Amino acid sequence: MNRTRKLFAVIVAFALLLSCLTAFETPADESGVFEYYLDGDAAVLTKVNASGDVVVPDTLGGKPVTTIDDAFRNNTKVTSVVLPDSLTVIKKNSFAYCTNLESITFNDGLSKIFEAAFSSCVKLSSVELPDSLTVLGQYAFAWCENLTYVKLSNSMRTIDKGTFSGCTLLGYVDIPSSVRYIKQDAFAQTAYTSNKENRENGMLYMGSYLLSVDTSVFGRCEIKPGTKTVADRAFVLCNNVTEVVLYDDIVNIGEEAFFGCVNLSDVYFSGDVAKRKKLEIGKSNSRLENATWHYYYQPGVKEYMPGDINGDDKVNNKDVLRLLKYHSDWDVDVKDTVLDVNGDGELNNKDVTRLFQYLSGWDVKIYSYNVGYDAGGGDSGPVISF
Repeated sequence: MNRTRKLFAVIVAFALLLSCLTAFETPADESGVFEYYLDGDAAVLTKVNASGDVVVPDTLGGKPVTTIDDAFRNNTKVTSVVLPDSLTVIKKNSFAYCTNLESITFNDGLSKIFEAAFSSCVKLSSVELPDSLTVLGQYAFAWCENLTYVKLSNSMRTIDKGTFSGCTLLGYVDIPSSVRYIKQDAFAQTAYTSNKENRENGMLYMGSYLLSVDTSVFGRCEIKPGTKTVADRAFVLCNNVTEVVLYDDIVNIGEEAFFGCVNLSDVYFSGDVAKRKKLEIGKSNSRLENATWHYYYQPGVKEYMPGDINGDDKVNNKDVLRLLKYHSDWDVDVKDTVLDVNGDGELNNKDVTRLFQYLSGWDVKIYSYNVGYDAGGGDSGPVISF
């Protein structure tokens, strides 16, 4: 009896082991072309044994195909692929080194393409990403040497590190307004970045995005109005840049954008302190953050002497009186570019006190919004720091 029980237990254990091994086998469809595994209510495509034109099915094993995981990697025989409507994720390297892939038709509903998914697809010439796509991983289309046209998703916020690096025929890309971040080398070694004619005063823009600045740029560097984002490492090692002009259209300055700018001392910003606080500045930008920030910068506006409240080209007690009347709500004529006398970004009676102290011989400085000097004898301009 004991032997029978032991034999039965061994048979049961073997059967369980066999069932477990079977569960982890990768099944294929009836044609043997598509290998996959089931993950809950979804199928994950893991291998495609095909050449030429491939249409990935909507379902495998009775479940919708939601993910492609490394399925086409190193397939040198596939020339075109049409993706199913059910697909939401393409994992890293899934199409890498498909050296004869000429076209890929993406589906609406695709949300994520991960790292190096299409890297080194050297015959791929155009890419149209659906607006459902929110994630495009690092080096996703790197070294696609024949890629000439890219339509990006209107839902993307980031163009990641090296996304299109090495796409040597890729010219201008229309970056959608949804994009806020451009990571390091996103467009390195492309036709657009390599063409020196695309640079304006040593600065390379792609639409409202500043990609890079030549290290030969020196002195004051003005980022043109309308620029929304400064890419990661845009000014890296621009150690001859001493001043930067920023307009309040800008919303993001990338990581290490000003790394190594050892002589950067002043930032002229067209916005106020509140807008400066909303400006997102990435890590490793201490040179920018520790510079002296000058607010309310307005190019082309007549420069007034700090403290000259009434505009008579003199600084005296008449200006103290005019400033006091202004803050007492009198209807008086004042030069608004010089109202912030103490340079704290606010207009109040502290400015009256600062001007009175200055005229009384105290060791204090007075400022105006848009001048190239200060009345304390230096040349640092309208200093407002926080």
